[in-house]
Amino acid sequence: VCLYKMHDEKNLRLATIDSVVEYCRACIGFAAEEELHVVMLDASCQLIGVELIQRGSLTGVTVSPRDIITVAMNKKAASIVLIHNHPSCNTKPSDADIYTTGRIEDACQLLGIKLQDHIIISKSEYFSFREHRMLFDK
Repeated sequence: VCLYKMHDEKNLRLATIDSVVEYCRACIGFAAEEELHVVMLDASCQLIGVELIQRGSLTGVTVSPRDIITVAMNKKAASIVLIHNHPSCNTKPSDADIYTTGRIEDACQLLGIKLQDHIIISKSEYFSFREHRMLFDK
């Protein structure tokens, strides 16, 4: 999977939504099943790792906030970006996407990890929770 090859790039800075979308679309935007990845960044938004958290079905992926937090803490991430794809090409978040993102945001806040964004990507579009004001810095 190219996300794992690309995470070794030195000095890769992902400071904008466009840079994150461009970085991830080629790898999971075209996947046949939903996949949820976590992009981990240091305090300067330098990429320190990308992990596949869960692979799902054509219509969904189930994830636990604990799985995401564990990976982020092991990498000593200052912040994370959640990325998942919608093979249907409809990037509108489902009720489950919204609920799960809220739980992950709460867990991150408790542990001092900033949830920068949750991005849903497809072959041609993306949806950013941050851009749609669906994440709250508490």
